Amino acid sequence: MTSLPRHLSLLIALLMGGAVPMPALAAGENLKVTSLKASAAGFYEVVVATPTAGRPVTCVLRDASGKALARNTWISQTPETTVPVRHPGAPPCSAVCAAD
Repeated sequence: MTSLPRHLSLLIALLMGGAVPMPALAAGENLKVTSLKASAAGFYEVVVATPTAGRPVTCVLRDASGKALARNTWISQTPETTVPVRHPGAPPCSAVCAAD
């Protein structure tokens, strides 16, 4: 018997009431940042899409030149994780997050 293509296997699992496996986070995998905003004094909230819970995620705040300003590591939740990063200086321009 030949194996079914992955998309058909997932469809059959859904139709049969089974769980569809979520993709795991690989170490070093870049994650999509969905939001970067100032929160409490000296802190920024980085919201990142995370398909797997329980994995460490590190976010780095960057200035306009790409220089790292601050970083923090947080344990992921699904479907997204809010990582608080302390940075009392000038506002960052972007954030980059990756699985550890």
